[in-house]
Amino acid sequence: MTDKDTFIQEKLVGYHDKPCSYWQRLPYRSDTGGVSPMLLEGLEKYTNHRIHGMTPDRRAWRKQFLLDQNLSHREPVFVPELYYEINNPIRRFLRYPYNKLEQAVLKITGNSLVAKSAKIYAVKSTYYLLFIFAASYYFMYNKRDWTRIGGITVQQSKPIIFPGAPGYPYESNMKLSEFYDMGFSKSALFKSEERIKAEYAKELEQKKLAQKKQ
Repeated sequence: MTDKDTFIQEKLVGYHDKPCSYWQRLPYRSDTGGVSPMLLEGLEKYTNHRIHGMTPDRRAWRKQFLLDQNLSHREPVFVPELYYEINNPIRRFLRYPYNKLEQAVLKITGNSLVAKSAKIYAVKSTYYLLFIFAASYYFMYNKRDWTRIGGITVQQSKPIIFPGAPGYPYESNMKLSEFYDMGFSKSALFKSEERIKAEYAKELEQKKLAQKKQ
């Protein structure tokens, strides 16, 4: 029994494929069941071989091979049993609208390449739009604020101003109470100086009215 007939293939691993002190055993996998695939086109695939000289038998083989590349008007043939075998129900459900789009474009243009390209672009565009919508939703409604620790934090760095440049030294327009505010100033619990003064003036007015009534 040779190595090709076994189900385990041993591969030597090392620096630049040099021998080393250990072996890595990899499972043998082949799409042809362990049999080397046969090239039907033969050596006539290469131009140099055809120019060098071909026997009448090889010329007949080459002619028949080229004729076999002409597909029938029925190609490609859709086999429902094969389609249902290799595609599960979820995959068929997700592919249904794009398959209908491909069929519609094929009827209009009559070009299978254009129809296939339209289907691929539609699928990719749907994935990109879903990603953009999900990211936008997450950024809009999952920002970090003063009520929780988790979430997305967006910070803005100070501008780089060198000595002698206009605006040096840099002075921020923000108040001390606005640093690391995390949206607390927009809540109902926050009381700014103006709000405190307004509430204090309102309390004084209520006291004056109470005194006049007495």
